[in-house]
Amino acid sequence: YAIYKTQKKDFRYIYYLAKCLLDLHTKEKDGIAKSLFLDFLSSENKLQWEEERAQAWNYIAEIDISNKEYDIAIKYLMNGLIDNPQRKEIYIALATAYMYKGDYQKALFWVSLGNLLPNKSTLLFTTPRDTMLKTMQIICSCYFNMKQFKEYREAYTKLTDEFPDYNFTLYRPSLPS
Repeated sequence: YAIYKTQKKDFRYIYYLAKCLLDLHTKEKDGIAKSLFLDFLSSENKLQWEEERAQAWNYIAEIDISNKEYDIAIKYLMNGLIDNPQRKEIYIALATAYMYKGDYQKALFWVSLGNLLPNKSTLLFTTPRDTMLKTMQIICSCYFNMKQFKEYREAYTKLTDEFPDYNFTLYRPSLPS
C-alpha cells in the first residue's frame, strides 16, 4: 500500500518489500525480490544511500549464487563495491562466489581483503558474528579443496575454537596423516 500511496516516489518501500520476499527463501519469491531490487537500484531516487545500494547488490548476488550463476553474482557484487567499497559483506560474498566457482585463490584473496576492513557502525542490519563464521568456513573450504591440509587444520582449529557449539561435519572430512 505504501508503494501505491507514494506512487513510487520513495523507493525504500520497494527495497523493504524485496527484502521480505527474499527472507521467504523460495525460488519464486527470490525472482520477484531480484526484480524489485533491480527496480530500486535503477531508480533516480536520491533518497538512497551508498550502504543501502551496496546491500541491495549483495542481496541480488545472494540470489544468483543460490542459482549457481556465479559470474552474474560477481558482476553485481562489483557494482556493490562501486557504491560502497567499505562494506565488508561484499568482499565475503565475492569470496563465496569464487569458492563455489572453484577459484579458491580468488576466494582467499577476497576474504583477505574483506578481513582488512573494520566492522563499521551502520544503520543497516548486520551480523558480524555470522560474517566471521562465513569467512572462516570459506577459508577452511578453500584450503581443503586446494589440498593444503596444514593450513586447513589451522583454520579448522580456529573455527571450532571460535564456535565450539556449531556442527562442522561439512568441514571435518578425513584427512591424510
